[in-house]
Parts: sequence; C-alpha cells; structure tokens
Amino acid sequence: MSNIPTAPGNVGFPQAYGQNQQYQHVQQFNQFAQPSAAAPNNIGPSYAVNPFPFPTATTSNEPVKPLASSQVPNGPNNFQVNQPKSYAPPVSSAFPGAPTGFPQQIPSFSSATQPVLNGQPSVAQPPIVPTIAQPPVSSAFANARPAPFPAASAAPAPTPASYQQQMAPRPQPPTSYPQQTGYPSTASQPGFPPAPPQTGYPQQYNQPQMQNMNQQFDQMKLGGAHGQQQQQQQQMGGFRNDIIDLIAERNIQQFGFEDITVQIPQSVAEPNAHVDPNIFRSTLVQVPQTEELLKKSRLPFAITLHPFRDVKNLNIIQCSNIVRCRYCRTYINPYVYLPDHRHWKCNLCNRNNDLPDDFCWDPVTKAFGDPRNRPEIQNATVEFIAPSEYMLRPPQPAVYVFVIDISAAAIQSGYLNTFAEQLLINLDQMPGDDRAQVCFIAVDQCLHFFSFSSNKRYPNEMIVDDIDDAFVPSVTSLLVPMKKFKDTIRQFIKQLPEFYSQISPTSNGNCLGSALKLAQSMIQEIGGRISIFQVSLPNLGLGALKSREESTEGGQNLGPATDFYKALSLECTGFQICLDLFMFNTQYADLATLSEVAKFSTGCVYHFPNYNSRNDVHQVKRFERTLTRYLTRKLGFEAVLRIRTSRGLALTGFYGNFFVRSPDLLALANVNPDSALAAQVTIEEKLPQYVCFQSALLYTSSKGDRRIRVHTMCLPTTGDLLQLYNNFDLKATVSYLAKIGVERSMTGNALADSREALVNAVIDSVGAYQKAVSRGSGMLVPRSGHLRLFPSYVLAMLKHPAFTSGRGIRLDERAGAMLMMRASPLEQILADIYPRLYRLNELATMPEDETPPMLPLSFEHISRGGVYLMVTGTIAFVYVAASADPGFLVNVFGTSIYNDIDDYSLLERDNDLSRRVHAFFKQVTQFRFYLGPIITIKEHSPLRDVFVRRLVDDRSESTHSYVEFLQHLKREISGN
Repeated sequence: MSNIPTAPGNVGFPQAYGQNQQYQHVQQFNQFAQPSAAAPNNIGPSYAVNPFPFPTATTSNEPVKPLASSQVPNGPNNFQVNQPKSYAPPVSSAFPGAPTGFPQQIPSFSSATQPVLNGQPSVAQPPIVPTIAQPPVSSAFANARPAPFPAASAAPAPTPASYQQQMAPRPQPPTSYPQQTGYPSTASQPGFPPAPPQTGYPQQYNQPQMQNMNQQFDQMKLGGAHGQQQQQQQQMGGFRNDIIDLIAERNIQQFGFEDITVQIPQSVAEPNAHVDPNIFRSTLVQVPQTEELLKKSRLPFAITLHPFRDVKNLNIIQCSNIVRCRYCRTYINPYVYLPDHRHWKCNLCNRNNDLPDDFCWDPVTKAFGDPRNRPEIQNATVEFIAPSEYMLRPPQPAVYVFVIDISAAAIQSGYLNTFAEQLLINLDQMPGDDRAQVCFIAVDQCLHFFSFSSNKRYPNEMIVDDIDDAFVPSVTSLLVPMKKFKDTIRQFIKQLPEFYSQISPTSNGNCLGSALKLAQSMIQEIGGRISIFQVSLPNLGLGALKSREESTEGGQNLGPATDFYKALSLECTGFQICLDLFMFNTQYADLATLSEVAKFSTGCVYHFPNYNSRNDVHQVKRFERTLTRYLTRKLGFEAVLRIRTSRGLALTGFYGNFFVRSPDLLALANVNPDSALAAQVTIEEKLPQYVCFQSALLYTSSKGDRRIRVHTMCLPTTGDLLQLYNNFDLKATVSYLAKIGVERSMTGNALADSREALVNAVIDSVGAYQKAVSRGSGMLVPRSGHLRLFPSYVLAMLKHPAFTSGRGIRLDERAGAMLMMRASPLEQILADIYPRLYRLNELATMPEDETPPMLPLSFEHISRGGVYLMVTGTIAFVYVAASADPGFLVNVFGTSIYNDIDDYSLLERDNDLSRRVHAFFKQVTQFRFYLGPIITIKEHSPLRDVFVRRLVDDRSESTHSYVEFLQHLKREISGN
C-alpha cells in the first residue's frame, strides 16, 4: 500500500499561506476540558504553607494535593463551568502498555544513533561542572518580627570557595547561544579542535615567564597602576567591566531598562518566534537547571501572564483538526521538533506524535507543503476557532446588569451625570450581538427596578422596600434585549440623572447586598456581567457593613469584615457571572470587603477617591476615559485557563482575580484585556537544554464563537550561577512581588511583614551575587540584566500607597492601590510604582528622531529653568519651573508670562514645537487607557507636593532616600 497521502477535500487554513480570507463564524460548539489527575472537579489546590517565591522558602517536590471541599478557601463544590470531562476521545498510545493520556518517557538513544531533528542530528550537551555551593544569606532583620514568608532551614554551610575556583573551568555553552564575556574560549574546552595559530603578532611569553617579569617590575616599582589594575581584574575573574558599584554610580537609570533578549535553541521548529514579553514573561530569562542552583542564587522564579491582552495582527486559525499532543494535550507550537513532514515531538513531554495529512496541505497550490509554514509553527501566539466538541451548551449572549447607587452621597457626588453621558455615547459599541440584554437596578434604602415595555416611552419604576426578604417584582420586563428596546433604553439613560437629582426620604441608606443577590438570581441561567457603581457604605440588608476605619494600626483592616461578598462571588463564578466595582466614596466605604465580589469572579475594581463632579475636573476626566474603555473593550465569557509547563517544572501558587479549580486550571467567569496574573514556579528535577510554558485560554466571544487563545514561551536553561544574575528580569519580578505582597496583606498578615519581605528580597539576591563574585566593599551588581535596578524599584514599592508605612493614607485609598496591583498587568504596575520622568524643554534642541531620556526620580535632576513630564499609572503631570524659557512657554503654553499658565494652557498649537511635544505625550502614554488628563503644576502651586511625593529617590519624613537605602542594604549584607 502506498504511503503517499491523498489530497484532503476542502480542508486546511488559507491564512497559513498568505491568503487573508474571512473565517466563517461557528454557531455552536462543544467545549473542551482536561480532567485533573491531581484533584477532582471543583476542588481547589492545597499549596505549601509558605508561598513566598524566593529560594529561601521551603518548596516541596511533591505534586500539589487537593483539599477537601470543607477546606477550600475559594470555592464550593457546586461550581458549574462550560467544560466537559475530557479534551478529546481517548487515543491509543504509540507505546504498548502505556496508559492513555499520561506522560511517558521516550526511548533513549545512544550517542551513535542520535535522532535526526529538523534535518540535522541533535547535539549532546557537554557535561555540567558542578558549582560549589555558597552558604545561604541570612535574613535582613535579625531582630524584627518574622517575615510572612519564613526562610527554609539552612543546609550545612560548605567551605567558601574563591571566585576563581567557581569560574574555572566551565563547559562550552551550546553553539546556538552567543559567547558571553568571561567564558573560556572555545579552543580551551575539551572536545573542540585547537584554534589556528595567529599570525602577525609577536610570540607570547608563557605563564612562568610572565610571572617572573611581573615580580621583577613590582620590585622595581615599575608596575604602577597597570599592575594594580591587572591584579584587581584577576580578583574579579575578568568581569570587572561587567560589574557596577551602586554606591558609586549615582544615575543608574542611564544604563536603560530594555527587555533581555531570549536565546532560543536552533534545533526547534521556528527559533525566531518569540512571545510578546508583555504577554508572557519570566523573572529569569535563563532558567537554572537544578533547584539547588536556584536556591543558591536567592532569586525569585515566577511567571507573569496577560492572557487576553489586545494583540495586533493576531493569527486566527479555523480548521477541522487542531493539532495537539495526544499525551499531554499541548498545542503544536514553534518550539516542537519536526524530524520530518509526518511527525512532531512535543516540547513539553518529549513524546512523538503524528501530523495529520491536512496539516501540510496548501489550499493555494493544491499540494502538500512544509509544515513550518503553518501559522501555529510561525507564531508563539495564535487563536483557534474551536470546533463543536469544545462546547457543551450554546454560546451565551452578552448580558449586562448595572447596579447604581442613588443614596444621598451618590447624588451629591454627581457621578450619575458622567455615567449616563458615557453610557449613551458607547451603548452601541458594547460587545455583543443581536441577543445582548441589559438590566438596571438602583439602590438606596430600597430596591428600584425598571420595567421596560415596547409600547411605552419610559420604563416603569418598581420599588421593593422589604430588603431582608426581597424578591424580583417581574419576570420578563426587567432584563430586556438591547436591540429591541434601544430607543426606550436611551431615553431612560438620558433621564437618569434628572430622576435622582434630589435627595428623597429613602436616600439615607444603601442595601447593595440585597440588590446583588437578586441580580444574580435574574441572570444565573445565562451568565454575564454585573457592573456596580457605589459611593456610600452598604449599611442595610444582606451584607450590611459598619465603619471600622478608626482602628487602622498595622493595616489589619485590609481583610474582609464579612464573608458575604466572598460567598456571593463564588456562587456567581459557578454561574459564569462576573462582578466589577466602581467606587466613588468621599467617606469610608470598606473597599477591602466590597472588593471580594471581584476577586473570585475575575472582576475589576476602579477607585476614584473623593470624587466630586463639580470640584475635581481631573477625576471626572479620568472616570470618563476609564468607563469608555470598560464599556467598549473586548470581552470573553465562560472562560477557563490552563497553564502547562515542561517536565521538571511545577506551578505552586497563583496570584490575581480568578477561581482556582485545579493545580493548573483557572476558572474565569469573564475575561478582559486589562487583567493579568502571576504564578510561582518550582523546579522538581534537573532540566534539559530549554523549557517551555504554554497557556491556553478557552472562551466564548461576544459574537458567539468558541475560541482558544494559545501563548507559548520558550526559555533556555543554564548551569552557570552568574548567568542567572545576568538574565534577571525585574519587570516580571516587580509585578510578581507586588501581587504576592498584596495577597498576603489582604488575607490577614501584617503590612510590616510584607514590607520586610520586600527588603529581604533585595538583600538576599544582591548579597548572594556579591558572595559569588567578590567579598570586597560596595554594592556590586552585574551591568547586564536588571539586578542593578532592583533596590530602586523596591524602595519605590515601599513608598507606594499600597505598602507605605506612613499614617497619612486612608484605609480605602491603601486598599484601592493594592487592588490595582492585584489584577493589573505589569506595565500598569511598573508605571504606578516608578513613574517616568522626562525633561520636555530638551525637545526644542534635540534632533527630530531623538526623545528625552528618562531621569531618576530625584529633585536633584529638577532645574529651575526646566519643564518636566511625569507619567504615573493613573495620572500625568507637567511641572513648570519658575525660570523656564519664555520661548518654550510661548510655543507650548501660548504665553510667555509664567503666572498666566493654568490647567487649560497645555493645548496643541500651530507650531512645530507644540506638535512635537504632544506627539511625545502620545508616544509615552500609548495604550494607557486608564490614564487621566495631564495636570499642569507650577512651582508654587498647591499641587507641587503631589509631584514631589512621586520623586521616590528622595528622602521623605518616614522613608529613606535611595542613597540611604543602599547604605542600609550594604550594612545588612555585610552583617550577614
């Protein structure tokens, strides 16, 4: 029988070969799921006692064990999600006797019969020379209270080895990696041919002769500075040019903060494919091969994931057969092995799989082509339109419920005017098809429902005053189709601020809990999104709260006061309902408790403290931009997220807003492009040449398609301790530390413990590096990588409202800052922790293709003649000094008189300099959807203190300056 495949009929993916054809919407699909081998359905994982990410923590090599349902802190057993019991029908194993669906070790090959991968034999890795372990670095605060993340019991300390002993000899790195400074030459490695002799240079002296000459020069005092420099370079092991002393270097920002390039092995199917680091990122760009090496480095190992981020030119694939590993269910990706056109080897479990015939079919040429041309192989991020077996029920429609506060405080704040205005503008842009539905509920002392009728211009208001035993007054007319009642809905929204412009006898209370319970009962058969707009503290009905702001010692009131809202969130998650919260309070409203509705239902929290539509124009503008983005952004319903890792790695903790169903499966009632999460990674066994992480997000689009968005990240491994520091990624680390610190602080731990753990993170990592390279004075860090910026960003975190120890911050404002960090992506967190500062008037003298560099956040870099731009996570400032150039002021602000500059002067004007300044504004604020308007601050303005407080490198009343913080770190490291 011939092995030549026949041409399949009408299959394949046209876009894979350059044909941009429209895909056909699938009306009805089934859903996929993978049964968890570690835990039954609806049971959350049990993690280790200590979830702190650093290697000082005790990590278990055992798989995560499930808890009993009574022990699960974040979910009941009646969790309902659109997910069947298995991904696909069982497939018989290629190896007899192997259990179907479980990983299996492939046969090993001898050196004489290496398998051919991608047309070339695989190269065996050189043996790894074991490094000498360093004694662990002790805690930074010996006399302080224990940190929330207790250190592991230290192993017996071996005899410290010198840096020269650690450096020689090292194996040659794989040929696919660039040669790093400080490694021995290739010719000096065993197994490599000697380098050809160099010509044109005089004969070199041998080592004994050179030593004798050096001794003679030293005796004659002719060695001078050169001899001392050579000796110092020998002590530094050849890395002197790659090391920075933070104590001596004042402007650490000048070295940049660029992303570290990932070197992917050439043996994979597509080594040039890289996942967007803003989507998938690791704290270590090169992964240690063993857990012992990770512990020795004292660096955190975690990943950050932004699964539903807006992606330009996303590759959307529609095919009848999605290619996946039949053992571990990994989706085919650029980092698999393709030995030929008929087989592929999974990069996560290393099992061999067959390629279906239609995978190589080119519908353009009507012939079989190279599988490497497929978009699944060419791109690290792809999205599949899922076939029918990936869905259990028809796709749910978009359902929106708005719960609005109409109490006295809400009427006085005036938020309803902005809410109604923006909802009218964006009503037609909200995600959804013709089946989209909407409902409105207003709350004060009573519940106000609105019944829509096709033969009436305005809806009927129905009031329920029995809030302890409330009921839904109507069945059919409260939740109505948006398309059918569009005109009536528009008239209602337009009149809403006028309806509730006066304080009524029922305006002195808030029964939010009762309203949410009824809203859940109305849409629980469908699912959807509940948007909550609150100004006052819910003090009546279900979930009533009392003010507890008076006792704020140690931040202990950051945890919830009642479990009502947590239980409600868990129930809503089972019904595919997401809850989002907008808070506009001027008085204490217990945001820490109310935010529980969003934590487990994949919701978001937006805080606008002291909101007043008449007195604070900037808050109003920020609310407008936030609400517009919220109403119009892409939305996914009834989603599940699974993260797979290479063999030898395990995920042991997740941080963000979601519901954990099993050790690698997260349930997301709704998924939006502005939420991200982090996960802790542990090493369970020695790792191969490279490792991979893959996330698969299954969701229902607002148009009714069932889709799967897949991100795959590939990282090389290393056995060299110094390479870990050279490839330390601070952006992922700061995002991860912020999320874990918030999680600990909002679940009952003292805020001081989280602050201490942040400081210990810097002391451990920098101290371990100094012991690896030198025992001299100073604060030594590598020039490459991001470790040099670690102290600066941790100091900024300690001064952020989420973690500051100052007593001037209100409890709700601290909780709001923490909630932002818990769910936000890393760009938002980084900008809010360490704002970007630029000198704008440099644009007047710079070439057109250059932009001002980012400055350190210190008033030392603010001159009396400058104009500066500061961009934070939620707001931007333009600071105008009193002696600024009048010519620059005329072009940009329209006046040369300093006192005439006001909040409305910064407009784009008809001159080249103004246009360039505003183009720079757009460049540095691109994709910052929640950024408020730019605030102009003059040198003598009352808002000057707001600008100065964000200069986190300077000293404040209760915190160190950057220089003082470095001295503190140096003392702690020296004491260890």
